[in-house]
Parts: sequence; C-alpha cells; structure tokens
Amino acid sequence: MLDDLRQQASESDFVESLEEPLPETPKKNTFLNLLTPAQRFIITMLLFAASLVIGIVLLLATGSVVIPK
Repeated sequence: MLDDLRQQASESDFVESLEEPLPETPKKNTFLNLLTPAQRFIITMLLFAASLVIGIVLLLATGSVVIPK
C-alpha cells in the first residue's frame, strides 16, 4: 500500500506544476559592484582602521582609558 503511494507521488507532476519560476531582478551597478575584490578588501580594511582610531580617541577623550607615563 505504501509502495503504491510512493510510486504515485514520484510519478505525479503536481508539485512541479505548482512551482513558478521567479523573475530575475536586474542587477544594479552600484559603486561596490564596480570594484574588484582586492579594492573592496582595501576599503574594508581602511574603514576598520578608521573605526579603531575613532574608538580609541573616544575612549581617551572620555577618560575610560589612560595612557601610562
């Protein structure tokens, strides 16, 4: 009995008929898409370094961290 149900399910095109292909969205040419991976990596590292410097300056300005003498 279960074998018959499995066979009917495998032969059925019901699931395939329900699936509709999704339309492709057009790709936008943004600034980052125009760059090579190496250029994107350099920009990422520069942003990371800038955030580190800003964070350290803010910690020093608020007095949370003191530079030892």
